[in-house]
Amino acid sequence: RTTLFASGRGAYEALDPEDRRFAKTLYGRFGPNRTCDESVAVMHRAGARLDADGLALVAGVDDAKLDPDQLQRKVADSNRRRWDHYGGSPVRIHPRTGETVLFATPIGLESYDGYDPVASSKLLADLLRPGTRPPLVYEHAWRPDDVLLFDNRKMLHSTTPCTPVKHLLYQIFIRTNAPMGVPAS
Repeated sequence: RTTLFASGRGAYEALDPEDRRFAKTLYGRFGPNRTCDESVAVMHRAGARLDADGLALVAGVDDAKLDPDQLQRKVADSNRRRWDHYGGSPVRIHPRTGETVLFATPIGLESYDGYDPVASSKLLADLLRPGTRPPLVYEHAWRPDDVLLFDNRKMLHSTTPCTPVKHLLYQIFIRTNAPMGVPAS
């Protein structure tokens, strides 16, 4: 299994000027309604699917495939705040570098104002696609004992299709009080 990485700044810069202006006008809502607070592998076993290039959620989690504890965690939505910082425009200003980046997660997108969930997913995929094509993508093939560090606020990342091979991945999150900025329209 591998993980794909692309620069959020590079993805923004790959857009033509009209798409950059349009992206700034979007207001997205993100949350766990189509996913659950579980690993990608668990969500995959429960029916969640991204499109072939990993840029749009084409099928959400089937609640019937979750065990009672997983379903309760999803319904209780105790970790809703993990999605709050994604809300708004996919165009953001990085708080430390000042770079303009595309900042969004296809798996958590519920909708953009004025668009239904399917149209919203397609819209986000269309915005991400120019900056997530080779040679702008780094593909990391995981091996035992690998350590990989990246800034989640300026890197787009997606796993390749899930495989039945068992693996263990530890994630460490460093919290910050520096919010992503919103560019002037």
